[in-house]
Amino acid sequence: MKALLALCVLVIGCKSDESKASDLADRASSWAATAGVVTTGMAQNKLPLTFGRNTLEDAQKELDAARKQIVDLRISDSTRREVMQALSGQADSLARLKTELARRKQ
Repeated sequence: MKALLALCVLVIGCKSDESKASDLADRASSWAATAGVVTTGMAQNKLPLTFGRNTLEDAQKELDAARKQIVDLRISDSTRREVMQALSGQADSLARLKTELARRKQ
């Protein structure tokens, strides 16, 4: 996981800020989709809860990191708003999945 993150940082370091912003939005969307699949797998008792919790925590960390990274990019205000809205939407989806997971544990 850390090696993958390091590779992403290296690759993103060579791109334009507009491209970096797009990559951040894509990564956030990918993590949200992953979290959804994992939550479904847990609901069907195909994945352990610990794996699900860890995946949701990783997804949250990635979203938080993306929000911090987007602030430093030299991009237009409209692009920044668009990416931040995408990140917020993914964060909202993740929060709903975490709530769903918490209900299942009870």
